[in-house]
Amino acid sequence: AGAASSPRDGDSYTSLIRRADMAMYAAKRQSAGTLRRYDPVLEASTVRKLTIEQALRRALSGDHLELHLQPKATLPGMKLTGAEALLRWHHPQRGLIEPTELLEVAEGCGLLVDIDRWVLKHAIEMLARFRREGVEMRIAVNLTAASFDRTGLAGQTLELLANYEVRPEMLEIEITESCLMRNSAVSTETLEALSVAGVRVCVDDFGTGYSSLAYLTDYAVDVLKIDPQFVRRASNDPRSRNLVRGIVALAHTLEMEVVAEGVETLDQLTLMKDLNCDAFQGFHYARAMPCEDYIAFSRTLDAAGNSR
Repeated sequence: AGAASSPRDGDSYTSLIRRADMAMYAAKRQSAGTLRRYDPVLEASTVRKLTIEQALRRALSGDHLELHLQPKATLPGMKLTGAEALLRWHHPQRGLIEPTELLEVAEGCGLLVDIDRWVLKHAIEMLARFRREGVEMRIAVNLTAASFDRTGLAGQTLELLANYEVRPEMLEIEITESCLMRNSAVSTETLEALSVAGVRVCVDDFGTGYSSLAYLTDYAVDVLKIDPQFVRRASNDPRSRNLVRGIVALAHTLEMEVVAEGVETLDQLTLMKDLNCDAFQGFHYARAMPCEDYIAFSRTLDAAGNSR
């Protein structure tokens, strides 16, 4: 419930109802059974979110959204094999908008599916450009649960790949554990269709979701990405180190590739190598970069033997 009172929060029926409504939505975001009084901060926040929402709608049809690519390399050979596509929004007034804020706004105004569609299309366009430039690299794309709850995702993805003449195995779809555990018929069919076509399926931030591991056999999963928090803790915490070792052993038993995310130091890299991770990504190797810089980066590595 939300509450507003006069004269503190307004002196007209219309303003009091509007502000009580704002307080109600703020209460809903907190938890069930919450009462929230109106606060002027709520109105400023609402106006700000509305402004950002309008800007995001314009960005989807303009040129303010951009994909940056974070390189991924093999262990132990340090060979560049591909990248994860990360969405960046350059707001005309506010500059770079943090991805978490972008997704919160998109979820609030029902634009998650539109953003996923934009990211997927532009990632496949990049893969087509890679082919023209002679760069044979895979791109991984994060998609939200909202897209997997809708029919047609597999068909749209395969149609884009065909239109841009990109081989399905060059695309990797990343999905969270929580999304897989929803176990909806639509998402199951979508993942199955993508996998059969050759698109690789990756579980992102593995280890932070549900405790059940049944989905690893229920779905055609090709890659597990170890969450950065485990990578950080493993250097100093034996329990975390053993957990990573166990994840790697489990994945390899199921013939899956293991990628360590968020590798930022040489010590972390050495440890992930010792724990038999297959690949890694993180600031220690390279930060996310625009497509043009990524192509230049890959060619620099090729000239030096494709390793660092």
